[in-house]
Amino acid sequence: MDQLMIPTETARIDHPDLRARNVRVNGIGHLTLPVHPAIAAEVREALDAADGAPADASEAASVA
Repeated sequence: MDQLMIPTETARIDHPDLRARNVRVNGIGHLTLPVHPAIAAEVREALDAADGAPADASEAASVA
């Protein structure tokens, strides 16, 4: 239902050279995505996992 992604199929990333995980989000508008706490936490978790870094910042501090 995102009015910025028309047609809605363009909201997906499907490319053989990219590793992407598409996640359907309901009830959150396009411009809210980068500042919504649950979305930001999911993105951070995915980036931390990709780097092999701990998901919790307190774990990183205790390891250092």
